[in-house]
Amino acid sequence: MKLAEDSIAVKIKAMEAEQKIVDNKVLDDKKLQEAKVTELTQLQESATQKLIDLEKTNTELTKQLDTEQHDIKRYQQEVLSLKDEIKVAQEGQDNILQRFNSNREKQEHDNNKVRETIKFLRDENHNLMSTHAEETASLSDKINELEHKLTEYRLKFEYAQKQLAN
Repeated sequence: MKLAEDSIAVKIKAMEAEQKIVDNKVLDDKKLQEAKVTELTQLQESATQKLIDLEKTNTELTKQLDTEQHDIKRYQQEVLSLKDEIKVAQEGQDNILQRFNSNREKQEHDNNKVRETIKFLRDENHNLMSTHAEETASLSDKINELEHKLTEYRLKFEYAQKQLAN
């Protein structure tokens, strides 16, 4: 029996040693697990903080995007308004150019009429001057002829009076 007892005692000691090894391994595993849990908790807290930060950034970026989109719409409205103003200004400029061209054509037409009238009046004046000079010369000749006749008749009249008086 002693042998069986020794064998049992050896087995018990072996089992106790194994138990101690298992206990140490369990303790090591527990410490390792606790370290992993602590590390995972820190990672989770870090990830949670990063997630909160990302959500804040996302919210800020969303607000900024909304602001930028609002600004874009406002700028597009301004561009459309400016395009309309440019169109109105262009139409006004076209109208002014049309009126200018029309007035210039009218002025040229009027100037041409004035030139023609001046040419006509010059020609007419020249003709009248020529005619007047001819008529003046003719009338001057007639006046001279009539004065000559008048002098002749006066002399004849005076002679006749003298003859009657004698």
